[in-house]
Parts: sequence; C-alpha cells; structure tokens
Amino acid sequence: MPETVVDVLAVTPEAARRQRDALGRLIAAHFRALAHFHASALDTAYRLAPRLGMSPRIVLDTYKGLLLLDPRENRRLLGGEHPALLEIAGRLSARMARAGLLASADVPAGLIDASLLPSPDRSTA
Repeated sequence: MPETVVDVLAVTPEAARRQRDALGRLIAAHFRALAHFHASALDTAYRLAPRLGMSPRIVLDTYKGLLLLDPRENRRLLGGEHPALLEIAGRLSARMARAGLLASADVPAGLIDASLLPSPDRSTA
C-alpha cells in the first residue's frame, strides 16, 4: 500500500513548540542515517544488527521492498497548502469510519507539519 502505510514522528503541539530545535536535530539525524543506509546498506546492517538483535543479513531482508523516503519525497507528501498525505489520511479515515472502526472521518487540517524537514537547498547535515 504505497503512500498509505507510513512511519511518522508524532508529537503534541506543545512539545513541537518547546522542543523545536531538538526535533530538528532528530529529523536531520534520521535523514543522515537514511542517506548512509542508501549509500552503504551492508555497513548500516552491521551497525543495526546488534541493536535489533538479528543478523546483518536479516536486517537487510527486513528492509527489502520498503520505500525509505528522502527529504524531497517527504516534502512532496507533507508539504504545501494541501499536503498529499493529508488527502491520503482523509481517504483512509473515511474507509475506517464506513467500516465502523472510527466514529467519524475527520482529519484535522493541522495534523501535518513539514516545517522541520531539511530545506531543499541544503544537505541533511
């Protein structure tokens, strides 16, 4: 289900305000690690293996077929006046409401904030 199953960083609005710098550093570190994974998957797998309690080969197999989006692709989904991911969330929410899994299909307009993504004119450093 491309662009439907996504990883997110969810924080309260208060935490986003109070910890903005820390969140920016966390997001930048995520994209640096992701860039390293794309550039050197085997090295990354050896580094992750002890933390995940699995062999490097299983680490690589676990990530096989996953789309790990770079900052540009994240901006495509999260940015702009009408973020694509908000539309996707709306469709999914409506489906879940029809199935009785949600009381309503409301998706708050302020749900998505792309302001902490690395800017397009600089690297993830």
